[in-house]
Amino acid sequence: MLKHLPAPDFSTITFDYRGFGDSDGERGRLVPAMQIDDIISVVNWAREQPSLDAQRIGLWGTSFGGCHVFGAAVRDPGIKCIVSQLAFCRR
Repeated sequence: MLKHLPAPDFSTITFDYRGFGDSDGERGRLVPAMQIDDIISVVNWAREQPSLDAQRIGLWGTSFGGCHVFGAAVRDPGIKCIVSQLAFCRR
Protein backbone atom coordinates (compact mmCIF):
# COMPACT_ATOMS: atom_id res chain seq x y z
CA MET A 1 0.00 0.00 0.00
CA LEU A 2 2.83 2.41 0.80
CA LYS A 3 4.02 2.40 -2.80
CA HIS A 4 0.71 3.98 -3.84
CA LEU A 5 0.93 6.92 -1.41
CA PRO A 6 3.82 9.03 -2.70
CA ALA A 7 2.92 11.86 -5.00
CA PRO A 8 5.18 14.65 -6.29
CA ASP A 9 4.67 16.69 -3.11
CA PHE A 10 4.69 13.82 -0.58
CA SER A 11 7.59 12.06 1.09
CA THR A 12 7.15 8.88 3.10
CA ILE A 13 9.33 7.43 5.84
CA THR A 14 9.00 3.96 7.31
CA PHE A 15 10.83 2.64 10.35
CA ASP A 16 10.95 -0.28 12.76
CA TYR A 17 10.19 0.28 16.44
CA ARG A 18 13.12 -0.50 18.72
CA GLY A 19 13.43 -4.25 19.14
CA PHE A 20 11.56 -5.00 15.90
CA GLY A 21 12.72 -5.55 12.34
CA ASP A 22 16.22 -4.20 11.77
CA SER A 23 16.21 -1.89 14.83
CA ASP A 24 18.33 -2.41 17.92
CA GLY A 25 16.80 -3.10 21.32
CA GLU A 26 15.25 -5.93 23.27
CA ARG A 27 13.45 -8.15 20.77
CA GLY A 28 9.66 -8.07 20.76
CA ARG A 29 9.19 -5.80 23.77
CA LEU A 30 5.87 -3.94 23.48
CA VAL A 31 5.97 -0.74 25.54
CA PRO A 32 3.58 1.85 24.08
CA ALA A 33 5.31 4.85 25.68
CA MET A 34 8.66 3.76 24.21
CA GLN A 35 7.12 3.19 20.80
CA ILE A 36 5.56 6.66 20.87
CA ASP A 37 9.05 7.97 21.77
CA ASP A 38 10.32 6.19 18.65
CA ILE A 39 7.68 7.93 16.51
CA ILE A 40 8.60 11.32 17.99
CA SER A 41 12.28 10.61 17.27
CA VAL A 42 11.48 9.89 13.62
CA VAL A 43 9.37 13.07 13.39
CA ASN A 44 12.22 15.11 14.88
CA TRP A 45 14.67 13.52 12.44
CA ALA A 46 12.34 14.36 9.54
CA ARG A 47 12.18 18.00 10.64
CA GLU A 48 15.97 18.22 10.33
CA GLN A 49 15.97 17.06 6.70
CA PRO A 50 16.35 20.05 4.37
CA SER A 51 14.39 18.32 1.60
CA LEU A 52 11.28 17.90 3.80
CA ASP A 53 8.75 20.56 4.79
CA ALA A 54 8.80 20.53 8.60
CA GLN A 55 5.45 22.34 8.64
CA ARG A 56 3.65 19.51 6.82
CA ILE A 57 4.22 16.35 8.85
CA GLY A 58 1.51 13.74 9.23
CA LEU A 59 1.45 10.20 10.59
CA TRP A 60 -0.14 6.96 9.40
CA GLY A 61 -0.26 4.02 11.78
CA THR A 62 -1.79 0.57 11.46
CA SER A 63 -2.95 -1.67 14.33
CA PHE A 64 -0.80 -0.87 17.39
CA GLY A 65 0.76 1.97 15.39
CA GLY A 66 -2.76 3.20 14.70
CA CYS A 67 -3.15 3.68 18.44
CA HIS A 68 0.28 5.25 18.87
CA VAL A 69 -0.25 8.03 16.29
CA PHE A 70 -2.83 9.55 18.65
CA GLY A 71 -0.32 9.67 21.51
CA ALA A 72 2.37 11.11 19.26
CA ALA A 73 0.04 13.83 17.95
CA VAL A 74 -0.92 14.80 21.51
CA ARG A 75 2.75 15.11 22.48
CA ASP A 76 3.76 17.02 19.35
CA PRO A 77 1.34 19.72 18.18
CA GLY A 78 3.49 20.17 15.06
CA ILE A 79 2.05 16.93 13.67
CA LYS A 80 -0.60 18.25 11.30
CA CYS A 81 -2.69 15.13 10.65
CA ILE A 82 -2.96 11.47 11.53
CA VAL A 83 -4.44 8.41 9.86
CA SER A 84 -5.25 5.64 12.30
CA GLN A 85 -5.91 2.40 10.44
CA LEU A 86 -7.22 -0.68 12.25
CA ALA A 87 -6.59 0.76 15.71
CA PHE A 88 -8.20 -0.96 18.66
CA CYS A 89 -9.31 -0.10 22.17
CA ARG A 90 -10.21 -1.92 25.33
CA ARG A 91 -13.53 -1.32 27.04
